Amino acid sequence: MSDDKGPLAISRRVVIAAASAAPGVSGAGGGALTDPAVARCAEWLALDAEIDRLGVALRVMIHQQGDGYDLFKATREELRTARCPNCGAPACKR
Repeated sequence: MSDDKGPLAISRRVVIAAASAAPGVSGAGGGALTDPAVARCAEWLALDAEIDRLGVALRVMIHQQGDGYDLFKATREELRTARCPNCGAPACKR
């Protein structure tokens, strides 16, 4: 499915099918014409790279939040009374 759902939107499947149906078309003519599918693929690749970057940043932040708690080794009572080492707030609101 396409990202913007507009009437002229193309999907990844359409791009792949068009590329496999006419493999030499984009290289013909000395590259004077730009294919809109190339721009769309570049946009998808840029979005995918941004999603990967944000995912890594989120994993780093989640890891930093969990440091010092040993949440997977703690008992229920330790979890209930655990405090944030930075601000002293309860780590668990139960």
